[in-house]
Amino acid sequence: MRDMLDDERNRALVRGIVSLAHAFNRKVVTEGVETPSHAEALRDLGCDGLQGYGIARPMPLSDLIAWIGAWQPPAWVGVQRPVR
Repeated sequence: MRDMLDDERNRALVRGIVSLAHAFNRKVVTEGVETPSHAEALRDLGCDGLQGYGIARPMPLSDLIAWIGAWQPPAWVGVQRPVR
């Protein structure tokens, strides 16, 4: 995944893995997402979920609860936070 932005062969490999998972009705969660560029590309390839330092650093549970309450999706996500 690391070189997928610059190497079409790597991008094709990621595309194939995502397509194969979806063919078997599986969700694709990509870990190690560290930059908005990678997140956008993976979203465009059909990844269902992303995790990594580009989204949040590891944190204690007490911090996680506050983080979830304050989290706003970055512009590249393309969705709005649901109204509670």
